Amino acid sequence: MKSIKELTVYTNGPASDYRTWSNVPFFFCEALRSHGVKVNQVDINPYPLVEKFYNRTFRLVWKLLHRNTTYTYFRSSLRHMIANILIRSAIRRYPISQADIFLTYSFSPGDRSVRPVVLLSDWPYGYSIEYFRDRSPDLLEAKSIAREDCHIEEADMVITLFQSAVEIMKQRYRNKNIHCLGQAINAPFVSIHESTTLPEIKAMSFNLLFIGDAKYVEGLRVLILAYMLLKESFPELTLTIIGHDTAYLEP
Repeated sequence: MKSIKELTVYTNGPASDYRTWSNVPFFFCEALRSHGVKVNQVDINPYPLVEKFYNRTFRLVWKLLHRNTTYTYFRSSLRHMIANILIRSAIRRYPISQADIFLTYSFSPGDRSVRPVVLLSDWPYGYSIEYFRDRSPDLLEAKSIAREDCHIEEADMVITLFQSAVEIMKQRYRNKNIHCLGQAINAPFVSIHESTTLPEIKAMSFNLLFIGDAKYVEGLRVLILAYMLLKESFPELTLTIIGHDTAYLEP
């Protein structure tokens, strides 16, 4: 089997910025480098002013018409067009890269691919609306979902972080090469030998840790309620909350 020497990783924001998908891209790239792989990092969202202008104009109007929408610049046709230009440029810039890895389901080279394409994210956009928001998508959300579905269908491999998402995705898509990573990747890489005691350490710990921004506030409220109930039986229990004043960039 041919060894992997060079890969190109595409992210929605700088991979070195901790705000980019909860620091997943940084640790993902570092894990690859720890195995001697050359990593070409490509930011496919390099124009924050365009994003701000779009979200404060067109997106705001759409939000007034559709109060519960999750549609933003990230999901727009304009964003998709710009990403396609950047992707084509990166493919030409790194001609000997052995694969294109996208830490998102929302973008890919599609039928312009000249090498294997891998998509890695948490769950598809349609899944998040249907199962977490329990509603049908609005018009613009549906268009974005259709584009994302095409990327997933055309990818050589699709990886999700959650087993529950794998089962749903295999039912939804003709592409059956969908797998679950089964572990977190927004933490430093450790070998199996070094990590064997982690379950035991966690089982004995009384320290709870929450990391996230404002969009996870509902989950945080549930965690705080659980903490208050458990505190009565376990006085030594602690809860540390680490937040951020601006939203993390979407995968």
